[in-house]
Amino acid sequence: MQNVKNTTLVAWMLLLSFGLLAQPDCPILISPMNNAVDQELTITFEWSAAPTGDVPTNYILSAGETSGNLTQLFSGNETSATISSFFDLGKTYYWQVIAESAGGSSSGCSENVFSTISIPQPSGVTCGNGVTEVSVTEDMESETGWTGDISASTNLTWQLDSGTTPSGGTGNTGPASAHSGSSYFYYESSSSSETSPDASLISPAIDLTAASGTVDMSFYMFAYGTGIHSLSVGVSTSATGPFTNLWSWNGPLQTNQSDPWQLVGLDVSAYAGQTIYVEFLHVATASGGFLGDLAVDLLQFDGCEMETAPNDDCSTAMVLAEAGEPGSLAGQSTEFATDSGLAAASCGSSPTKDVYYSIETDIDGGGLNVDITSGPSSKFTAVLYENSCGSLVELACATAAATGDDVNLYYFVPNTLVGKEGNNNRFTPQNLTVRVFDENNANETFSIDATGTSLAALPVQLTDWKASLQDRSVLLSWQTAQEFNTEKFVVEKSFDGKRWFEVHTEKAIGFSNIQQTYEFEDLDLSVQQMYRLRIIDFDGFEELSKIIRITREDLSIEIYPNPAVDVIQIDLGERQEDVQIRIVDLSGREIWSGKNQSGNPLDVSNLEAGMYRILIEYSGGFYQQSFMKQ
Repeated sequence: MQNVKNTTLVAWMLLLSFGLLAQPDCPILISPMNNAVDQELTITFEWSAAPTGDVPTNYILSAGETSGNLTQLFSGNETSATISSFFDLGKTYYWQVIAESAGGSSSGCSENVFSTISIPQPSGVTCGNGVTEVSVTEDMESETGWTGDISASTNLTWQLDSGTTPSGGTGNTGPASAHSGSSYFYYESSSSSETSPDASLISPAIDLTAASGTVDMSFYMFAYGTGIHSLSVGVSTSATGPFTNLWSWNGPLQTNQSDPWQLVGLDVSAYAGQTIYVEFLHVATASGGFLGDLAVDLLQFDGCEMETAPNDDCSTAMVLAEAGEPGSLAGQSTEFATDSGLAAASCGSSPTKDVYYSIETDIDGGGLNVDITSGPSSKFTAVLYENSCGSLVELACATAAATGDDVNLYYFVPNTLVGKEGNNNRFTPQNLTVRVFDENNANETFSIDATGTSLAALPVQLTDWKASLQDRSVLLSWQTAQEFNTEKFVVEKSFDGKRWFEVHTEKAIGFSNIQQTYEFEDLDLSVQQMYRLRIIDFDGFEELSKIIRITREDLSIEIYPNPAVDVIQIDLGERQEDVQIRIVDLSGREIWSGKNQSGNPLDVSNLEAGMYRILIEYSGGFYQQSFMKQ
């Protein structure tokens, strides 16, 4: 009987022990949200204890660039932690929180992933034949022409300085010297004020009346100090505004006075042909004392100016590409063109304004790509011909599917090999003519590019290039019938057909006379995307494949109107559910968050004019899209 009592007592003690020493469950991760983008380099992480399991007495926060290989950044009983001086620009990070108690540590806890903000860079402007460069520079060597909150001796304003900022000797803020010349503008913070006021620095008039097409704006900035506030950059056609915000930054950027200045590039093509003013606005976001200096230097604009009016005669066609060289002409226009009188093409309408471009190929059975990119209100048709003027023969014709879409011509140039010279093939150059006309019969501006093996012969025969939509990915595959001297294949992706970025590089077999098959699975799936394949040989020659478009219909989310004035609508199609919404500015700063029912209007009337990104988390996944508030 005694043994039975002892056994029962031990059992109760074990049960009680396991109850008291049960390990805590994994915390609930709150912020940054999973798949969050454009996070600032100083990040406040938030989480909460799980409603089940033992009550935690401590939390371990870890983060890193590789899932499963994280670095501990915080340990304590708080449910939030602000981390700085760990994250870099434009990178993807994973983060995890583990709860601890006397019963042990939570296990198997999930990781959230987010990406940090990137600094936009100038896209680069290349002016082709018949076009000269337009460049306007403000080197900030004097206050002449600059207006706003500027004072030579008063703190909490913009000042012109050379060398280190005045607080550099005590607080280690600001740059050690100007980026260009001897002077720069900086906002002088002061310990006499807990929070610094907003302050505006407005440039002299920037004359872009001679520019057309793409126009890059660039400047250099320096943000070093623990109390850095926000910098907003805006543009207006009036020195007194209102200014349309193009980009914002918040917090430190450099980590040492001797660090290099950071280049920032913004697209101001929408202001080509106008006179504009640029505002650098210091925006108070936190207290920082004298450790909050912000500096800017070397404001510059680069674009192209048309020297000659667009031609409307095949015999005077502008040279787009010569033998062996790709061609790119930005800022082309139909403004002065008239009807050339050539018979209508097999696609598009009958033109009232058409312009011509000539291409000389040096290929042997390769693909030629001709791309027309235009503004959101333009719609173009492009036609490719062979032979000379008066006897043109149509080879290919394409019209934009909708206003604002790009036009892509693809033509496989036939073999023209006529002999050998040493180890190099000798080809008969083929002269082609491209004809472009505006379907709206208006004065439109566009850019035209010619690329592919027609401009750099590659002995690669691509027999198949396709994309298939999987459950949560896109499977890309291609085949070659033969390869000679082939180095690699680069898969490129675009969301708008204008800006392309590399997503995968595949090493080629190199030399082969039999069929080779390649595959790549793209796991980053959005509503619509485009793909193209860049083929590169060991001599540096390149060829572009045709463009493939993929649309994920079950991710069909519509956000309208865009631009928005007072409200926007979020339409999830057949889905009717509450969605979690966050609205952030271009710096990643959260402006608003909350829930909204699909189809219900969302009030954005209180937002300032400018660009924003809306992030939607719903039962089907995560979605994001940019929109403009007017």
